[in-house]
Amino acid sequence: MKKGSKHSEESRKKLSLSHKGKPMLPQTRLAILKANLGRKCTDETKRKIGLANSVALKGYKHSEITKQKISLSKKGKLPKNIDSIKGWNKGLGNKTPQALIIRNSLEYKLWRKAVFKRDNWTCQECKQKGGELHADHIKPFALFPELRFAINNGRTLCVSCHRNTPTWGHKSRIYVKNNRCDNVQRREGNLGLEI
Repeated sequence: MKKGSKHSEESRKKLSLSHKGKPMLPQTRLAILKANLGRKCTDETKRKIGLANSVALKGYKHSEITKQKISLSKKGKLPKNIDSIKGWNKGLGNKTPQALIIRNSLEYKLWRKAVFKRDNWTCQECKQKGGELHADHIKPFALFPELRFAINNGRTLCVSCHRNTPTWGHKSRIYVKNNRCDNVQRREGNLGLEI
């Protein structure tokens, strides 16, 4: 066959039938992969591929033996998307910061809800009602652990007002550094919350 000429429809069917059931050589597979590399699929082709995959896998369940094999094959391996997983500590054991454990606790969630309810879901600075609201600690979370769940140490703020507080984000490190001696005096004196 001359280079550049195409097989007839009948010839294509004969070739297809002759190749059925035969394993493809690795070189051939690689050649096909290289030939299709960078080729864009039409929307119709994408739809057909999606439909074929959804029908083929719909309702499919692995057997218990297959589940065990999959589990064994993945043990000790890190996930491919490890960099995009937030909080993943690369299998180094439980190293979740204590603050994160507290902020995910039921007691903390109840504190937030109580602060929002007391303030009627309204920002205490700009008086915006609803929207994305934060429950802010008046006396900082890090400096006053005994006041973390005190409702009178909380206030409802919208995101923009919360960002303007001296304890937002990286500003909190500066605040903690400047107020560390006050915290030591406060603990020794065991003073009550003055708001």
